[in-house]
Amino acid sequence: MVAEVGTRALEYVRSKGREVIYPVGRDVTMSERLAIKEVPAVKVVAFTWRGPHSDTRIRRELERLAKWAKERSIPTGNWYFLEPSEGHWEVAIELKGRAVRKGKARVRTLRACRVLYLRYNPDKVDVEALWKRLMKQVDAMRKSGRFARAGLYREVYRANPWTTPSAWAGMESQIVIHGSK
Repeated sequence: MVAEVGTRALEYVRSKGREVIYPVGRDVTMSERLAIKEVPAVKVVAFTWRGPHSDTRIRRELERLAKWAKERSIPTGNWYFLEPSEGHWEVAIELKGRAVRKGKARVRTLRACRVLYLRYNPDKVDVEALWKRLMKQVDAMRKSGRFARAGLYREVYRANPWTTPSAWAGMESQIVIHGSK
């Protein structure tokens, strides 16, 4: 299937159990692949707050959650940064063991869902331009009926992005989609 995004065409291809969307003609600046996949439910320890965006606060809260898990000897997985709504922020770390809530950190489950995702290295691409193109593609896909609406935005890292270069280089931006075909 091919859809138009402004003056660009997108080609939808099924690959290894997921739907991969390629720019037709393989735009060299968009070597990263935009794809749709099912994400399983994940148990996390999370902390939320309201206010202005602050990378310093995001880092501080994620490291506090990592310390919380380490003190309880709970193995961890992916690190998440979520933006549930304007001015509302959430950080979370996947837990691979049993945990009980204590303090301001809360243990909860990120529900299984379908996401539109893009994996890239923020140091090697113009993130603002990439994001604008991604939003245009999301809008075009929604208008063409690929899904009813796009929801929550989140970033996923395999580990601490400030201390693990490969985690930063493999950053994944995800947009939860609803009513998908």
